Amino acid sequence: MTNRLPAVVCLLFLSAFAAERARAAASTTFVASYGVDTNGTYNCDRANPCRTLAGALAVTSLGGEVVVVDSADYGPAQILQSVSITAPDGVYAGVKVDNGSGITITSTSGTVTLRGLTFEGPGPNAAGNMGASGLGIGNFNGSVVVQGCNFSGFYPTGSAGGTAIYISGNSSNGRVQAQIIDTVIHDSFTGIWLEGSVTASISHVKLSNLSAYGVRVMDNGWGETDVSVSDAEWSAPSLGGGNAFEVEAYSASAQLYIEHTVMTGGARGVYALSSGALAYVTVTNSVLSKIRVGLSTAGPSAEITFSGSTINANANGASNVNGGTLITTGNNLFIGNGSNVAGTLTRIGTL
Repeated sequence: MTNRLPAVVCLLFLSAFAAERARAAASTTFVASYGVDTNGTYNCDRANPCRTLAGALAVTSLGGEVVVVDSADYGPAQILQSVSITAPDGVYAGVKVDNGSGITITSTSGTVTLRGLTFEGPGPNAAGNMGASGLGIGNFNGSVVVQGCNFSGFYPTGSAGGTAIYISGNSSNGRVQAQIIDTVIHDSFTGIWLEGSVTASISHVKLSNLSAYGVRVMDNGWGETDVSVSDAEWSAPSLGGGNAFEVEAYSASAQLYIEHTVMTGGARGVYALSSGALAYVTVTNSVLSKIRVGLSTAGPSAEITFSGSTINANANGASNVNGGTLITTGNNLFIGNGSNVAGTLTRIGTL
């Protein structure tokens, strides 16, 4: 009996060591169509992948990466730490959702990067649609990068859901820093909704068939919102559909800077609405065409400055009949509109 004791102790020690090692988070984890989430005991390594993003995230270390191995739906997930989720080119990494958000980011700080994911909502009037959204970010004061992703099928039920990307910042928690790059958003209610204490850069994004808004920027009383858009595309039915870019300000300023962007179709191309605070937009070297109203303001502190842009084939090129200021500077071209201007333009330099 005494001769066996060392061997038993050694076995117990090795078992405990192996269990502890399995519980330790890994810097790189994997998900695959053939994986199972019980592989979390192996830290979802390459040879033993997990089946869902949620399963892999549970064993991924702070600042680590979840890698998608092959094409499948990997389900919704909540992110509570700095992490990257990456799908290689040619791999369909689905995040299908009927209600709530496909991915929710609620960690208090850090950096989250999402690359190559495909977010799919149930579509309009679909059975089981409980008001789904694609990506939801709140209670967060870190940085988020969305690159090479695709969003579609997000429509509201009542007041719930319907937004492909929703980012809300609260100045008491700091600011959210967001980059949305090389991403496609289509066939949904709202494309990108940014509110509160948020600084965002949107580039090379395609927005199409969105029934409410392409990009909506608004003050929610939680801090100034600053957004820049470059090399983007918006397309909607001629003179119909939603607003391509809208800014609303109530108690803190909301600012939007647009350049090298093409807007075709929709109810409004660029709309600035002020209910007290400054709602400010600049439009530079862009095209607005086949829109009900190309540029429009409402409210005393709404302002749009535009330069080097082409405003053509719209029912109305620009309007501030409901208040606000339209400032033209540079070489803007008004051509083929039903009417060029309703209201007044403030001219700086040439029209």
